[in-house]
Amino acid sequence: MADFNATFQKTLDILLEEKKYSSAKDILSTMAPEDVAAVLQELDEKPAALLFRLLPKKLRRKPLLRWKAIFRKN
Repeated sequence: MADFNATFQKTLDILLEEKKYSSAKDILSTMAPEDVAAVLQELDEKPAALLFRLLPKKLRRKPLLRWKAIFRKN
């Protein structure tokens, strides 16, 4: 799973760098909420926030709940 997320993370980094937000949104919308949360967790704050805003509204809630659970543990 780590390789899977690393591949998506690299792809998303490139798309953000090239400002191809529509393509990044398309990729995110095909991913499971757990995978989205894992990828966002590994990113720096600024790109993670940008990608989070690109998520379809129905997917925003699940990664956010996972982040809250992770931060509570730390």
